[in-house]
Amino acid sequence: EDTHQVQCPWCWELLELYIDPETRGQLVEDCEVCCRPWVIYVERSGTQVSLHIERGNKGEHRMPIQAVIFDLDGT
Repeated sequence: EDTHQVQCPWCWELLELYIDPETRGQLVEDCEVCCRPWVIYVERSGTQVSLHIERGNKGEHRMPIQAVIFDLDGT
């Protein structure tokens, strides 16, 4: 399953984020807690998923917050 624990780049809450198994590229999500936008970059390679999350306001300097790599085969 493609559910990952991530941290909001605005309020720092740890949240579960579901990424559809077919998703690649860039998407925008709002935080469930503070409602501020995130830009999420999704890359896939074999059984690995790499997520990079940034603050998502156009008027503000984008601040890279975290890059997370998950191995989908459980190893």
